[in-house]
Amino acid sequence: MMTRADQRRRYESRSIAALIKRVVESERWEVWDKTEQRRRPIELKDIAILMRTQTGLEALEQALRLYEVDYRVIGGKRFFLCEEVQSRLPGHRR
Repeated sequence: MMTRADQRRRYESRSIAALIKRVVESERWEVWDKTEQRRRPIELKDIAILMRTQTGLEALEQALRLYEVDYRVIGGKRFFLCEEVQSRLPGHRR
């Protein structure tokens, strides 16, 4: 039996996957390309989903597969200590 938390994770995961699919394929949001010094359509490689824990990762992976969004899981205990990640977290102080 699925708990409320599981149901919420599944709903949130599907919402995330649907949004990614939509902005990449239908809406074609634009991003700034530093290398080319111009705006270009967003690609999957421009998107990152940061999670503090792996709780809910399975639901997210299932949703990404369901919506046929290619993904790669990268992480580990020290992932959030990286400067690139720390500088983008809300409330980060240097």
